[in-house]
Amino acid sequence: MEITDNHSSAAEVELKEYGVTEKQAAVAYAMVRGGKPVSEILAENGVDEEEFTSWVRMGRFSEYASALASGFAQADAPYIWNSLLESAKEGNMQAIKLYFDIWNKKQAASSHSQGRVYTDPEIEAVRRDIFGGD
Repeated sequence: MEITDNHSSAAEVELKEYGVTEKQAAVAYAMVRGGKPVSEILAENGVDEEEFTSWVRMGRFSEYASALASGFAQADAPYIWNSLLESAKEGNMQAIKLYFDIWNKKQAASSHSQGRVYTDPEIEAVRRDIFGGD
């Protein structure tokens, strides 16, 4: 019986799909998740500025890095949303304002997609009481 590593198979398919090498994938991952300056990431991976520039100019590397960043942002969204709600519950006024701003934008988008404009009067009244007319 052959044992396969599904994670590495999936990673290989993704690398082929984007046309990037493992080295490029490692640099992209470090850029998205590492929190270090690009110059440091490149040095750690043995990539000089000329090679990196050629990756960027070809476009495939940038597409891969962008898709990777987007995927991680989507994966992190529930944790960020939970943090926002916890901060709002604790009385953080910036979090409360952001929550209502997001709520209003979602309501407006939903209303516009259905061909009507709707604003919850109770939420608007609370918002005006807390933040004024803006």
